[in-house]
This record gives sequence, C-alpha cells and structure tokens, in this order.
Amino acid sequence: MSSSLNLRIVDRPDEALFYQGDRLIGVIDSPGFAAAFFAIWLDARTSAPELRSALLGRKEA
Repeated sequence: MSSSLNLRIVDRPDEALFYQGDRLIGVIDSPGFAAAFFAIWLDARTSAPELRSALLGRKEA
C-alpha cells in the first residue's frame, strides 16, 4: 500500500473486515482477531513506540 491509500478495519464480534477505500478486500472469521491485530501497534507495550504515537496522532515527548 502506498502512503496515499488507507486501510480500514471493522471489528465485529466474530470477524474482522478489511477495506481499502470502500472496497472489501478481506475477512478474517475469528473472534478477537481485530483486537489482537490492533494491539501489535497500539498496545502501550508495543515494540514500536514511535509508530504507535504516530498512529495515535501524538507528538513525541
């Protein structure tokens, strides 16, 4: 994906839907998948704290 494209993930109780723009590009049929996927970058214990801050729109201290 280029930096001008976005990926949207919709978290449902039993699945995660992946969209590029308005186009559905994938479905993962697994409860809890989206939470685990988001935690890779957004959990406070991430191995990539700078990326986490950027994704959350925070400036580095």
